Amino acid sequence: MYHPFLSWWEALLTRLLIRSPRIGNIAIREYGTSTHWVLYNSTDPFLSEPSPPPDEPEPASMLLERLYHAPDATK
Repeated sequence: MYHPFLSWWEALLTRLLIRSPRIGNIAIREYGTSTHWVLYNSTDPFLSEPSPPPDEPEPASMLLERLYHAPDATK
C-alpha cells in the first residue's frame, strides 16, 4: 500500500481505517490533481455478492424509490 503523495502518518491512518468493519471503501485524491486512489475492504459481504445484470433498464422512478428506502432495507 504505497501512495506517493501520502506521508507515513497518513498512510498508517489509512491502513487503520480500511481495516475497520464499519468502513467499506476510501477514496483518496491528491490536492490539486485529478489522480485518485480507491481502497476497499475485501471482507465486505456486499462486494462478494455481485448482482445479476438486469434484463431491461429500470425506470428512473424505481431507482429513486430504491434510494429513498435504502436505509430501511436491513430492518
